[in-house]
Amino acid sequence: MTKCPVCKSEAQFIVPRVIGGKSFRCPKHEDFDVSDTVFSTRATATSAEWERALKNAINRAGAKRPKIIDGDFL
Repeated sequence: MTKCPVCKSEAQFIVPRVIGGKSFRCPKHEDFDVSDTVFSTRATATSAEWERALKNAINRAGAKRPKIIDGDFL
């Protein structure tokens, strides 16, 4: 098990569908991807910033699995 980067609850790594990132399955946030860039540039992001970034990624993704990228934190 690992922690969801958004809410810090128990989550699972799932088979990534992207290169250069990690994929998570969270009971609260379901399945989503996070780019490696985000992990290196947003290490000090707050939970509220992560929530907003995930919401931006969901809006951008439409019906596909969302991928949080650095621009989602702006």
